[in-house]
Amino acid sequence: KQWYQRRVAITAGDYKQMVTEFVIKSLYLQRQDTDPEAEKYREYLQNKETFNANRRRQLFKKKEGYEERKQKLDYSNFSYNKRTCVVGIPSKKHPEKCGCNRDINDKVHKEFRMEEEHHGTWDFRKHTELEPSDAYGRVSFGSNQRAKYVRVDAETERLALFDLLTSTFKLPTPGVVISVTGSTLGFTVSSKIEKVIQRGLIKAAITTNGWITTCGYDSGHVKIIGDALRTNNGAVPCIGFSAWGCIPDVAKEALTINANNKRGVPHCKYPKNEIIPGSHQENLESNHSHFVLVDQGGVIAWGSESYLRNRIESYIRDAMNIPVVQVVLQGGNTTAQQLELSLKSGTPA
Repeated sequence: KQWYQRRVAITAGDYKQMVTEFVIKSLYLQRQDTDPEAEKYREYLQNKETFNANRRRQLFKKKEGYEERKQKLDYSNFSYNKRTCVVGIPSKKHPEKCGCNRDINDKVHKEFRMEEEHHGTWDFRKHTELEPSDAYGRVSFGSNQRAKYVRVDAETERLALFDLLTSTFKLPTPGVVISVTGSTLGFTVSSKIEKVIQRGLIKAAITTNGWITTCGYDSGHVKIIGDALRTNNGAVPCIGFSAWGCIPDVAKEALTINANNKRGVPHCKYPKNEIIPGSHQENLESNHSHFVLVDQGGVIAWGSESYLRNRIESYIRDAMNIPVVQVVLQGGNTTAQQLELSLKSGTPA
């Protein structure tokens, strides 16, 4: 009874009928004679079983999120790129490091420019190469925590990125975009203010059919938003614009499709790992529905996602005539840079 109620949510009357039919069926199947009535009732029970099985499948399909999970991501026209640093240029502060924060002798570098005039002049637009992106699909964080993700170049065209979100990832066009930025380290607010933030953001997004955009890291103000999303069963699309260079190496390996990890429909499990203090890396927050992993070709590239995030929000506001507003929750230098970009582009905060 418990199993059926959990799977089918049947009523007490249906359960009584089901048990009665099961008992009668058992008695009829034990008969060795070919009673016409027994054959007729056996056929009826078989049809009844088929009906009940179909009904159980229909009820299961009605569960929230089933149709969304069933949709296959179409990557037939997938043409997004990643960046790889190929020119090693020493940093001014740390000459043993390239401007991309890798070791100057890292194997990804195809050439080196050790002259003094080149020190500190690393530019991701000049010293990196574009290659087809090899990190996209679905990622699972736990029991019912799944998200779609893609690794893209920091210079991706705005229209192409919006088409990725709405066409490939099947996101509905938003009524409003709520862009949340703030502190990822040392974020502290009272429980009262925390609840106000959670209720206000979720209510605003639900009533306007809106999107919420964040930096996507599992720390600081984003954790508060993640808790609110979890309590509302993912009713609001939440897109994390995160820097590819700031997530742990084990996560990058899991998210990347390679020769030893081929998948028909790209799907992976996010690895559980502890962040070492001072490593300048962060895990992805597990309650987001989508992640855009912005790649500038470097590692430990805090804030490198801000430019692309601001461009897509500006495109939604200007080209699609959809309101965009930014909410700032504490923050430091990176938050100030994000806020400056938004204000200069005309987004209220």
